Amino acid sequence: MTFDYAFDLSPGEFLSLPHEVLSKLTGAGSFVKSRPFNPHLTTEGRAFNAWLHGVAREIEETEGRRKRSFDDADRFRAALRALVLDLYSASTADPALQVGVPLNANVYGESRRTRYSNSLLTYRPTKAAFYGLERLGLLQIVKRGWHEKSKGGATTKVTATGRLVAILEDEGRLRHTPVQVSRNVEVIILHSPKSDGARVIEYDDNDETNQMRDDLRFINSFIAENGIDLEITSDELENIQRRLHEKAAKRLLEFSRTSLFRIFNNGVFSQGGRFYGGWWQEIPHEYRCRITINGEPTVEADYSGFHPRLLYARVGRDCPGDPYSVGLDPRHREWVKLAFQTLINAPNGRMRKPGGYNPADVGFDYKELRSRVAQHHEPIAQFFSSGAGIELQFVESCIAERVMLDLAREGIVCLPVHDSFLVQQRYQDKLIETMHSAYEMVVGRALSGDVPERLIKIKEPDLVSINKISEEEPIS
Repeated sequence: MTFDYAFDLSPGEFLSLPHEVLSKLTGAGSFVKSRPFNPHLTTEGRAFNAWLHGVAREIEETEGRRKRSFDDADRFRAALRALVLDLYSASTADPALQVGVPLNANVYGESRRTRYSNSLLTYRPTKAAFYGLERLGLLQIVKRGWHEKSKGGATTKVTATGRLVAILEDEGRLRHTPVQVSRNVEVIILHSPKSDGARVIEYDDNDETNQMRDDLRFINSFIAENGIDLEITSDELENIQRRLHEKAAKRLLEFSRTSLFRIFNNGVFSQGGRFYGGWWQEIPHEYRCRITINGEPTVEADYSGFHPRLLYARVGRDCPGDPYSVGLDPRHREWVKLAFQTLINAPNGRMRKPGGYNPADVGFDYKELRSRVAQHHEPIAQFFSSGAGIELQFVESCIAERVMLDLAREGIVCLPVHDSFLVQQRYQDKLIETMHSAYEMVVGRALSGDVPERLIKIKEPDLVSINKISEEEPIS
């Protein structure tokens, strides 16, 4: 697969651009929004480490204080590293992207520290690093937040200054060295039930969680050793960022996000477990065919009718053909898929008509569509209104874990997007073979019930959509 562009821009090249060029390409100020501080970024560049030690000494000189103790000096440099790298990462998405940095002492207190925290960050060294960077003109406060006297306010919003980015690219050599999430960050995340706000919560480790963590860190380390890029033009980059900005739940694209983590739900490790965190999961779907691995084009494959097949496997039966084909025009397949997902998850069978559903176009109202789908899948009716979807996600995530692990052990990079996977094109057959074997290993039953070519589908590029770049282009 080749693409003919007037200007190609990969993430590696993107991170190497001078700040003034980056500002022009991303439309500085066009995508203004903020995101929380990510204290877990790191880089292995020697030039950056040398610069960091130098700027630490420079800040200490402006403080007019005695030299820090060994432990305090370590915590101070850790705070500097975390602040500087996250500000730089945010600037690669948009120089105007604000980072919300908490300056409340309670946030850094020992009682608030969890397995998800950067344990090296404590209040006084972090505050000293923050205001030291501001004094040197490397950090700009956009909106002041917490006030010590009043004990009120919000998170302080900051951006990197052009001077900081220029220095990091020049002296710190970050244009040639990737910024990545630390390999020691917690990657197994547990959320409380929705009734408790779906908060991130602590948990006790056991053999299962330790094994999941070790396996995912192995996968993340393998991905980090390879080049994951995106073949796009500068216009397409701006279009992607605009679309992500307009979609409130989406973050702007930051190519430092190559580490995956698993999120489990409802306070248990048998629900959810999907993999999140990779930037390739966040781009509009039609651009995924532009992803390259080590400079090679990729192919994407996914399981067809995945959740229905898993439920039929539970009752020891094969899924009949395409589970989302219930006698309607194929263009309504997505409505059938949505109706099925709602059938198994809606409490007491209550289903509201989804936005955008047009009975005149489909031929009948949504209640009738639900009835047709339920009748078509009568053999698995016991799962309707059961909330089984979150449990199916766990099975799906275990299969995804097995696919990535098996391929990584053979030296093949595999990027997950829930139940679909991207690999270099030359490994297409190996990917399909591994998806079959992983399914059988986890489910205990071979993937069957349809013609082989429809059980696992190769996704074709949506060339019409990816070649259409317009401000009026709808959000995917």
